[in-house]
Amino acid sequence: MHDPNNPVRDFIVRHAAREEADRKSAERLKYEADMVASFRPHLERALAPYLEDARKTPSRSRHTQDVKRFKNFCDQLQMPWRPAAPEVICYFLLELRKTGLQALQP
Repeated sequence: MHDPNNPVRDFIVRHAAREEADRKSAERLKYEADMVASFRPHLERALAPYLEDARKTPSRSRHTQDVKRFKNFCDQLQMPWRPAAPEVICYFLLELRKTGLQALQP
């Protein structure tokens, strides 16, 4: 017989729904982590030249200074600078504005 007020059945239904939501959340987090991991080598290769001191042009020199400034900022916060979380980048830009440092060069 089906009893709509059965607390055991209600518990089982809620538990199953919670497990399904947890499984979907874990899948989403794994997907996001895999995406970040797949982009990391490309970002590191793209940023590496800006941290080297070889053959600097004026614009490259500015970019190198900007990247180093951002890396130092992240080091002080003990946060990874590559790939950087959007929140860290926003915080960095806000701190640049607050401290009156020259804006990053395009």
